[in-house]
Amino acid sequence: MKYCSKCGNALHDEAVICPKCGCPVENTNSAAKAAQKAKVASASLLNLIAFVINILLFLFLAAVLIMAEPPEKTDGDYHVTFDMFTGIITDIQDTDIEWQQAIAEYNQNIQKVLLGTILWGLFSVGMFLFGLKLKKAVFTPSGKKLTPIYTICAILAPIVSLLAANNMLALVLCGIGLIFFVPAILQIIAGVKFSKAVSLSE
Repeated sequence: MKYCSKCGNALHDEAVICPKCGCPVENTNSAAKAAQKAKVASASLLNLIAFVINILLFLFLAAVLIMAEPPEKTDGDYHVTFDMFTGIITDIQDTDIEWQQAIAEYNQNIQKVLLGTILWGLFSVGMFLFGLKLKKAVFTPSGKKLTPIYTICAILAPIVSLLAANNMLALVLCGIGLIFFVPAILQIIAGVKFSKAVSLSE
């Protein structure tokens, strides 16, 4: 049994107008459906925005790789280090060996950033497609199982990418690097909205 929102009169389930005060009776099923669709639309928009930001981040990382220049070899046969106060020589390094070590470190760093960039791109596309699938699955029984998986993947995506390219963690430590977590935060919020939409259909 339901009740009139204006006068509190008891109503039959099929009633559309309160017989006592004439107030229209709100259809709770249609209201729940409208709320569910609104949450799904909002979650889908957040998923799209997160994807666009991820693509921009992917392009930024790709640009970093393209513009990176290998270290140049210094002039001279040896690189001498000395204490400026005592004048005592503390180290003598062959410039060829020093340059080879710098090149090896540079190549290692580039490989890590490349791996992180590829993972970032794959996760970005994967999460976007997952969100599109979830948009339709919310109205099916599988929606309840998929929503927590979407949220967990949103949390893991930036963590896995940054751990694969641990030299990129320096970007995160500075303020601007926090933008790497913005898409994940948006997708987590989207996951919560998808979850609420699923609960409305139960």
